[in-house]
Amino acid sequence: MKNKTFKIALLMAFVAGFFISCDEEETVSNYLEYPSDAFVAFEKSGVTMAESGGTVTIVAQYGSTSASTDKSFSFTTSSADAVEGVDYEIVDNRTSFDFAAGTHINSIDVNIINNFDVDGDRTIVFTIENGGFPGQAAINSTYTLTIQDDDCPFTLAELGAANWSGTDNAPSGQGPNASQVTTSFDGTNLLMEGIGYGWLTNPAYWDEVVTNSNPVVAQIDTFGNVTIANQYLCTTTWLGNTQPDYYIEATGAYAACSETMVITFDLIQNGSVTTSLTETITIN
Repeated sequence: MKNKTFKIALLMAFVAGFFISCDEEETVSNYLEYPSDAFVAFEKSGVTMAESGGTVTIVAQYGSTSASTDKSFSFTTSSADAVEGVDYEIVDNRTSFDFAAGTHINSIDVNIINNFDVDGDRTIVFTIENGGFPGQAAINSTYTLTIQDDDCPFTLAELGAANWSGTDNAPSGQGPNASQVTTSFDGTNLLMEGIGYGWLTNPAYWDEVVTNSNPVVAQIDTFGNVTIANQYLCTTTWLGNTQPDYYIEATGAYAACSETMVITFDLIQNGSVTTSLTETITIN
């Protein structure tokens, strides 16, 4: 009986030892999937990109004496002030760097989203989860993308109080003409006066005299887009004779950081467009 009990105990010990041995073998085998000198790292430690800069390509490198099988390394992102989907997006929702057999370079693309808000610089840190594994600690196992805020604040009151200078794009023989644009603010709206007057009053070409001038309402949204709905602009005389009233319709854009406004407009008389021009004006 004792003999039989001993044999059973011996058999059980052998089976347990077999499984322990298999587990150890599997652990060693997993480790040896990577050569001892292998590493993965970002090509550089980071970059600073303007918010309106578009797309950033982030490159990772896999180094080893052997790259005969596919390798994939996950990465994570962290940020205290940037939100994915609001400030940036990773193209194709990539979550790893994937190296095909025989290749040592892989990359992801990150689209920067221009939110047109004055909200300061933001940073995103990309971390390769297995950075440096299983070789020595890799240089550049993290990559810092700094999104530089390139938006500038402005108010309609500030634009209304500004002094402007610039020219239109009238062709040779008609201009170009110095802008006569002035602005004001009525507490609600930005008012613009004098759009197109350089062309209208050019003594070498159209040669009219403005006898009644109307400040037109210019709508400017938070992105700097300018819209001037069709409205009465002015009345003129030519050779002393009163001419049909002029109306204006325009679109444009205000670039707050450069303090430059571009207005593309139609001057309308008797229901027809008399001329279409663009004036580019800058705050003095």
